[in-house]
Amino acid sequence: VGAVIRMLLILSAVLLALLILAAVSITRKQSSDRLFRQEQENLRRQEEMNAQLEESNAMLARSKETAEQAFRLLDSIDASTAIGRRDRLMISLMLFNGLRTCEVERIDIGDFAEREGQPILRIQRKGRTDKNEIVVLHPDTVAWLEEYIADRDFDSSTPLFVSHKAQCDNRLVRQTIGRIIKQRLARIGISHPKISAHSLRHTFGALMVEQGIDIETIKDMMGHSDTKTTRIYIEMAQQRRLLHHSPSMTIGDAILNSGGKPHR
Repeated sequence: VGAVIRMLLILSAVLLALLILAAVSITRKQSSDRLFRQEQENLRRQEEMNAQLEESNAMLARSKETAEQAFRLLDSIDASTAIGRRDRLMISLMLFNGLRTCEVERIDIGDFAEREGQPILRIQRKGRTDKNEIVVLHPDTVAWLEEYIADRDFDSSTPLFVSHKAQCDNRLVRQTIGRIIKQRLARIGISHPKISAHSLRHTFGALMVEQGIDIETIKDMMGHSDTKTTRIYIEMAQQRRLLHHSPSMTIGDAILNSGGKPHR
């Protein structure tokens, strides 16, 4: 009996050891899988950020100041037509509020309101199902909105941006919005494979950085889930600062002028 009990104890110990080894192996496999997925996600994010940075830098290539480009874009639009008034309002929302094309597409006329004396727009962010975020509107955007809808029949669910075609006055989809923006940019000489409607959003982000707005506020204004994506705009602004105000100039002058005689 004693021998049987000892044998059972040995077998139990062996079984327990095997179970522990199996559990450790499974845990290691799960941990390895998590690390792999995390690395893949980090790589995807980095590639996305690099692509956005390249796109944004392409927009900066033709002019020293993105604000000047943005002004030229708005100023180039003939607002005597309904399409011109539509495009001016659309572009102002993307430049002044950093809206994505999908967010612009979803706007209904009833989404505009006032809160504590401030004109606001309720928006449906990318990946969301409700219009539970608001942006405050610039006074010119409000004026351009009033001009755009003045001659239209609408209710609260009427799409804001429509095609203005006689036979088919439908809501503009994001692909059409993107095409309109590219055409408007091309008319002022900004044409590049990397330039898109999303470039207007990059302009908004870059200008916030240049104005010294803190990263948390920029994150909220851009609708980012965390600051990792927001940092692309800080990197972009830093590249521009280094281009136009490189410390190399100061250090070079300090070395060359160290003898007491100006080098230039």
